[in-house]
Amino acid sequence: MPDDDDEPGLVAEPGDIVVDEAEDMSEGEEASLQRREGASLPSPSDPTKAEREFHNLTHLPHRSWCAHCTRGRGVARDHKNLRAAAERDVPLIAVDYLFLGAQDSETTMPIIVLNTASRRVSAHAVPAKGPGDYAVKQLVHDITLLGLRRFVFKSDGEAAILALKAAAAAALPDCEVVPEEALVGHSQSNGEAEIANRAVSGTTRTMLDALRTNYGRDIPSKHPILKWLVQWSAQCLTRFQVSSDGKTAWQRERGRPWRRALPEFGESVEYIPIRASGGRQNKLEPRTKPGIFLGLRESNSELMIGTPGGVVRSSTVFRRPLSTRWDAAALASMQGVPWAPTPRGPVPALIGDDLPVIQGANSGTAAGREEDKAITPPSFHQQPRAYLPKTLYLRQSDFNRHGFSRDCRGCAVMEAGGTWRALHSEGCKQRMAALLSEEVEEVGRLQRSSQRQTDYFAEQLERDDAKRAKQHNHPTTTATTTTEVLNDASMGNAVAASREDDSEMLDQQQTNMQGTVAEPSELQPALTSEGGENSPAVFVDEAMVSAVWAKFVNMNLIESGPVNQQADDTGEFLYPDVYDQVTGRTLEPGLLAKARSEELGYIRKYGVYRKVPFEQAKARTGRPPIRTKWVDLDKGDAEHPAYRSRRVAMEVKKSWQATAFAGTPPLEALRFLCSLATSLSAENTEADPLCLSFLDITRAHFRAPATRELYVEIADEDQVAGEPRMCGELLMSMYGTQDAAQNWERHYTRFLVGLGFVAGMGSACLFVHTARGIRIDVHGDDFTSLGRENELLWLEAEFKKEFEVKTQGILGPKPHHSKSARVLGRLVTFTDQGLEYEADPRHAEIMVAECGLAFPGRAITPGVNRPLQEKASAKLTAADATAYRSISMRGQYLSTDRPDISFSTKELARSLQQPDEEDWRALERLCSYLSAHPRLVWHFDWQQQPEHFAMFTDSDDAGCLKTRSSTSSGHLVHGQHLLKRYSSTQKQLSLSSGESEFYATVKAASVGLGAVNMAEDLGFSLGCAIGSDASASISLTSRIGHGKTKHIHRNFLWIQQRVREGLLTIFKVGTADNPSDLGTKHLSQQVMQHLLSLLNLHFATGHNTLALKAQLG
Repeated sequence: MPDDDDEPGLVAEPGDIVVDEAEDMSEGEEASLQRREGASLPSPSDPTKAEREFHNLTHLPHRSWCAHCTRGRGVARDHKNLRAAAERDVPLIAVDYLFLGAQDSETTMPIIVLNTASRRVSAHAVPAKGPGDYAVKQLVHDITLLGLRRFVFKSDGEAAILALKAAAAAALPDCEVVPEEALVGHSQSNGEAEIANRAVSGTTRTMLDALRTNYGRDIPSKHPILKWLVQWSAQCLTRFQVSSDGKTAWQRERGRPWRRALPEFGESVEYIPIRASGGRQNKLEPRTKPGIFLGLRESNSELMIGTPGGVVRSSTVFRRPLSTRWDAAALASMQGVPWAPTPRGPVPALIGDDLPVIQGANSGTAAGREEDKAITPPSFHQQPRAYLPKTLYLRQSDFNRHGFSRDCRGCAVMEAGGTWRALHSEGCKQRMAALLSEEVEEVGRLQRSSQRQTDYFAEQLERDDAKRAKQHNHPTTTATTTTEVLNDASMGNAVAASREDDSEMLDQQQTNMQGTVAEPSELQPALTSEGGENSPAVFVDEAMVSAVWAKFVNMNLIESGPVNQQADDTGEFLYPDVYDQVTGRTLEPGLLAKARSEELGYIRKYGVYRKVPFEQAKARTGRPPIRTKWVDLDKGDAEHPAYRSRRVAMEVKKSWQATAFAGTPPLEALRFLCSLATSLSAENTEADPLCLSFLDITRAHFRAPATRELYVEIADEDQVAGEPRMCGELLMSMYGTQDAAQNWERHYTRFLVGLGFVAGMGSACLFVHTARGIRIDVHGDDFTSLGRENELLWLEAEFKKEFEVKTQGILGPKPHHSKSARVLGRLVTFTDQGLEYEADPRHAEIMVAECGLAFPGRAITPGVNRPLQEKASAKLTAADATAYRSISMRGQYLSTDRPDISFSTKELARSLQQPDEEDWRALERLCSYLSAHPRLVWHFDWQQQPEHFAMFTDSDDAGCLKTRSSTSSGHLVHGQHLLKRYSSTQKQLSLSSGESEFYATVKAASVGLGAVNMAEDLGFSLGCAIGSDASASISLTSRIGHGKTKHIHRNFLWIQQRVREGLLTIFKVGTADNPSDLGTKHLSQQVMQHLLSLLNLHFATGHNTLALKAQLG
């Protein structure tokens, strides 16, 4: 039933979309209306205060007693076309443009209005007509919310709207989109969109009039609140406009009415910010903040709040008293528009500008026709999107760890609860990049960001050079119809006003240019061109190295003489910061350029690829060339930089592809060669001792021929300006391809076999030359060799015939031999007593620094036994948990050369998933211990050649108080020299200490047999003896069958057969002298030092001259 205060005969059925009747009525209809109603019009009755306050929230439905409704849209009527749309077999989505302000004025604000069969109305202010990123994103989002798989997509024939539809359809690959266009010149044929246009325009006018009245002043057309107003108008129509079936569009889609209470649009409220997960609330910080209500977030109905730092989200707001509800100062300071929630520019003051008039878009106007010339409607096919380089993305969690920057608007918005990509200041970005570079887990993020920008800007330089070369060949007097910016997605394609000659250009005095040019930057882009008006206008290098500056640029060219377009070649291109791929630290541009130039020199020297046309890759393989990138790192330190750049392919392994295997030798093979070098025998005498040689092959993969037809992108520095873009057909292997390591392994194996070496059976990376007595351990491109001096010199000479080799000399005991070398990150030194081996001490230094100890160096042991707590300790925050994982895993890597911390790091690793405060305290103790004991040196003293390996094993039965799991520990020794250690948690729950010791012995037997096979690959026949301090384990291993332990699975009983065959022997060792006790539990300082001395390991002080300095910043 219509309300009593509505005018008889003019009221639509409840909920029909409200339109401006005056806009649609002819003079004849008005006369007829007057005859029906007579000379006297009914007077609306006054509402109650409660009725007026409730109506002011949405101004729906239309009330004749509301002055704002009357000014905004007049009265309502029924529309049959909308009902016809709902009766279609295929759902209809109609889209059109609406304009706020005159179409040709500076205050133009295109609005996308979308209407659906469910009568949902969506409206979004956009920066400009056409398929802009924001417009496409919002349109796709609105359609996705409907959940349609097939629909008719209707609009008029305007080129801009067709281009927008095509871009949206391309972004909806899972939907069947049926395009439909209205008849040319008949706007009535697109009645669904016209109805929505009038509804949105009427509601917007109504609310804008109310907003002006509430604030008591005009609101300028450029104020950001107007961009949110049109969106809110559509949201109100969807949620509160009741249709003839008694339901709103919201209720029709969701099955329930909208029930959430809301404030009035534009009023000042107190809101509770939404904080990122893991962020800690400052107890003294206010719980609410002031802001302006701007509407809803469509996906989850969160509230949008305007603040001086931009627009943020909130789930809860509180209304203010009426006296402070309309705060003009808060409105004046509010910033942020839908496509840029955190803008940089100032907001216009609330004075001066006239209130704009909202009118429907008319594509048939002269302005519309002129705009259509600049936009060509694409077909409804998905077009490939141009690549845009992503800068370093700063997360809320980053600022939770390191704090917000002062004088940064992006930080202000994030602190207030916003989660958009805030525009952080350059100082803020540099500060965060420096802090993140010190976090090991963030290194990969910095590397990817740096590499994206480096690859992208290098490509732009190449394109710019080609453009400039083309410009020099342009005639000086030709007509043109467009102004061209660099034809790249991040630079944008210009659409400019036509000009016929110089004089017309000078008279016009303005070029309106649309395009996306690099990101905001302090550098000012300069628009120049060359050779007269027909040559392309290009942005010089300053614009190229900036980030997204603006998507829509108005450049005023006010000239007093002939236009001279001349390219600016004076600016020097600056690469963005490039980060070390391991440490994340910024690399010095000069050294970086030299390293990359050296890499390209090797690519050309070894003929890694043959340049072929780019299209050949697609024609031959059906795929584009494999992408490549630069991998840059500094293998030295701050005092002795050693930059290394590699051009790496990015071949992604498919699930159906077989794995290309390439072997890696065990680390104990390197230590075994060190032990053999200091073990006297008939082969190793004082007169002619065995020595060590370390050869590093330069660009090893470039020497291995390719075995597949592969095409890769070549570096921009290797492209030739002015020629078609080329790619590379691989002739040799390239880093990053799936089979590069395998090809290299095959190549060096053929080379060594050709010299008389025999490859190992257990490990294909071990080689022996029986006649010359040379043993080789190959780790990638590092060759560690053991042999007599003259034989090693022969080997080095043979290598130099085939490869480019770096050598550290012959390491041996004689005076003329080298005494130290750095291999695989370890430090090896020859002394009078033998050979010393130790881990790189930088790892311990970095762990101590990252842990941030207040009082380092006080712990005398790496850990203590923790009692079982009745109450669980508090979990670490996300940031602290990340730091815990990073430091713990570095410690796990360090423990391969530090048996004293093996159990501690193993226990810390068990808590990686959900570390708590107790785990962090355990980590702090480990770091404190490492601060006091940064160096542990392995001593390979001179000894007689032993006849077998000794494998010590031990177990701590049910040592874990939480799970009652046991720990297995083992130490492999060759005479007095330690070769390997391990500490691991047993997967099986044992029922007795004897059973857990048996499981530990089985694992030790497996490791021992692996050492026997390693020795055989290197030409030695050695046995293996296993020492245990558990009589029950020795008894079970020495017999056949289960005995009384029938619950033990038979797959553990293989050790009994190996003992019976004599491949393994078992012996008893005293508990106090079993070195494997190191890896089973936390020990006292005295016991730990005793066991370390049994393994010939000793702590050292001072600084090893081979060690590089840790770059801690």
